Amino acid sequence: MPESPPHDIPRPIQRGKRFLDFTGALIALVFAALPMIAIALWILLRDGRPLLHRDQRIGRGGVPFQLLKFR
Repeated sequence: MPESPPHDIPRPIQRGKRFLDFTGALIALVFAALPMIAIALWILLRDGRPLLHRDQRIGRGGVPFQLLKFR
């Protein structure tokens, strides 16, 4: 995969974008964690363990990777 050309974006703007990206991802993770905990408890009460199972998928370049999924 060819590298993208360097951008002439000033360093303070790059740092600001990185901060916003990180903060947004952190907020999304917190909000996504609440439903995931509820789903995990529901599966645990309904079916017991294990809560997750591994599924193998084909990724970029045909390289397989392991994906964790709720049962």
